[in-house]
Amino acid sequence: MVDSTGVPVAAMGGEWHRQIAPAGTPVWIHEGAVELIDVSLPEAALRRALDPVARASLRTIVGGDGTIRTRAQYRVAAGIDELTFRLPPGWRPAGAWWNSLAVIPRSPSTNRSRSDSWGVAAPEGMSRQASVVTLDLEAPAADIHSLGIDLKLIAPILPADRIPAETIWELSVPDDQYLMTRPPGFAAAYRWTRTGLGWSRTSIYSDDELRAWVGSGLTLPAFEPDGEGHAYLFHTSRGEPALEAKFMNRLPLVLLGSGGILLTGLLITRMRRLHSLPVAVAAAAAVALAAVGWTEAVLTLLQPALLGAALLLFYLLVDSLAQRGRPADTVGTAPFPITASTIVPYVPAVAPGSHEPTSIRSSLSLADLGGQPSDGGSGP
Repeated sequence: MVDSTGVPVAAMGGEWHRQIAPAGTPVWIHEGAVELIDVSLPEAALRRALDPVARASLRTIVGGDGTIRTRAQYRVAAGIDELTFRLPPGWRPAGAWWNSLAVIPRSPSTNRSRSDSWGVAAPEGMSRQASVVTLDLEAPAADIHSLGIDLKLIAPILPADRIPAETIWELSVPDDQYLMTRPPGFAAAYRWTRTGLGWSRTSIYSDDELRAWVGSGLTLPAFEPDGEGHAYLFHTSRGEPALEAKFMNRLPLVLLGSGGILLTGLLITRMRRLHSLPVAVAAAAAVALAAVGWTEAVLTLLQPALLGAALLLFYLLVDSLAQRGRPADTVGTAPFPITASTIVPYVPAVAPGSHEPTSIRSSLSLADLGGQPSDGGSGP
């Protein structure tokens, strides 16, 4: 026994016996006929059982040329024989299915100003049970500039009483694009995991769980990206219809992360006044504050930043070895090396014929050591 969204429910009372059907769903058996059956809904499924549209699953694929395709799937309750929706300007339906049967989307209004309104009707007999409505949509191409993509998407807008209780939205972008911001109103449905020498974002749901989110066993045309890419999964229970995210191209991402760390490190090593504890504390605080406000961007830039740190350490090592093998700078042709920092000591002495000490002020200069006559002073 299941509710209108396919969630198993339990029959109340000691006369009921639970068994498992061949399909794997629970079956409740009673020895005699009953007029009224009390059932119990799981707490997590209570809201979904009361919502006409229990769940929604959207998947948007952005091609390398900027083309945008979206597949939207909705789990509708039994008794709903039509699903109406509106599309943003420039969007158009490319296909529709009620469960696995193809249907034709129709515009309920002949007014051109309302040409973005569409409806999908259930085939005969399909509305008696919970169903899955699938829409394939095409949107205007995204502008892929040299830095990346500023993506702004709007899901099919359903009536106020048909807003999904839960929605997952998967974004697939080309392989050279990386997510820098998390869409407002959505929670990340992925986690950072170690992959090889670095780390990446992977979905918290398995492929089977994603296929069963709105219903499994459907026979639909394939909906996959044209080539390799990155996929990011988001979740919301607010009925958020719009999704905005920013992506950065691989080349500027690497240059910004590694180049920024490399230049900052060189600046600190060359300027001794930056070698202080307050400067280090201020730098750590700035990174921490940036991580709070722009978590995705900081974590994404961290990997190329490690590359920049490795290049900086390599440079400092080579520079240190070069400085160690360089001879000390000397001045003049004296038999012992005299550097600019050599200090001529003060020598106390006693003048001839006198019992009082007299200070001998040396007239030795760097010019004298170089073989040139000195202009200053004479002996005592």
